[in-house]
Amino acid sequence: MGKGLKGILSLGAIGGVAFGGYKAYQEYEYLKQTHNNVVLCNGEKFIYDEAFEGDSIAAIMSGIEIDLREADFEADFNNLDIYGFASGFKILVPDDIKVIVNGVSKASGIEVEVDEEVVGKILNINYDLTASGLMVETVAELEEDSLVDTSDVPEEDEVSEVSVDDVAEEAESEDHINPVEAMSEWND
Repeated sequence: MGKGLKGILSLGAIGGVAFGGYKAYQEYEYLKQTHNNVVLCNGEKFIYDEAFEGDSIAAIMSGIEIDLREADFEADFNNLDIYGFASGFKILVPDDIKVIVNGVSKASGIEVEVDEEVVGKILNINYDLTASGLMVETVAELEEDSLVDTSDVPEEDEVSEVSVDDVAEEAESEDHINPVEAMSEWND
């Protein structure tokens, strides 16, 4: 490849990166006008521990955790609007809130782990996701996932030690197959 062609390809690549960065910045500026919180290339945790009257959060190439477990839902109907491009959202909600999740997703994954039988105040989560992930969990689901069964874990003094000699002796025993010998038998 000639120097001229390499130079043109390099210039085109630099121009493409610059154009992509410019488009991302334009999207960021637009989202700042339409959403209360906008996160760009960062990880953020939003904790609501006072009155919750709704919110809107947008993320571009970011990881977002929204913790509503201690929020005081004063209204009967509350909205949470999220926009994500190449981002991940984890939303934690209290057990006594009815959660409704709907929206538009393109190449995204959505997982909702809530009790659908809850009657009470409503949290309506509206999403617009592209190449993103959304996980919604209640407090009960979160605690259930974090429980670990330790009954099969041996006590500290029950741990047996293995020496290098023990491993070498076991490898030499007839119960084990030498892979080199086995392959040579297949080739015969």
